[in-house]
Amino acid sequence: SLSFSERREIERLLKELTKLIGKNSDQLISSFERITFIDTVFARASYSLEVVGSFPNINNNDPLNIIEARHPLLIKKLGRNKTVPLNLKLENQRVVIITGPNAGGKTVVLKTIGILTLMLQSGIPIPVHPDSNFHLFQKVLIDIGDQQSLEDDLSTFSSHLKNLNYILSEA
Repeated sequence: SLSFSERREIERLLKELTKLIGKNSDQLISSFERITFIDTVFARASYSLEVVGSFPNINNNDPLNIIEARHPLLIKKLGRNKTVPLNLKLENQRVVIITGPNAGGKTVVLKTIGILTLMLQSGIPIPVHPDSNFHLFQKVLIDIGDQQSLEDDLSTFSSHLKNLNYILSEA
């Protein structure tokens, strides 16, 4: 157990340390922000090595041309060599219709393009061929999967219609 004088000395030291921190708070905050930025750079570099990532072209005037894209979660789960790459090129189209049988990969294609677009726009290297060309989007609006809302008493179909109505109003 500490004596009264020891407790007082600890309290005095803590108060002095608190004052020093307060006087230097601007420099400490600035250092913290710089260290955080450097950490994100190293994290992105490490991730890029893990998924063999690249920074493809970003040019809205050229066709959207996605070459050998892989979904990052599938790379993590299956490995790069077992993940089937996808290619998509859109020159003058504004709508894409993807059809096929159940378990044919339609949702994977949509989710891959969406997540890679958002990752690239966030400054994260993505698993695509570096000669790919992406576009910048102000908004990415989606309606994928079963989002049935029990709270709002919406059927799956009604829920999709509600989402599509929102997407159309935002588009």
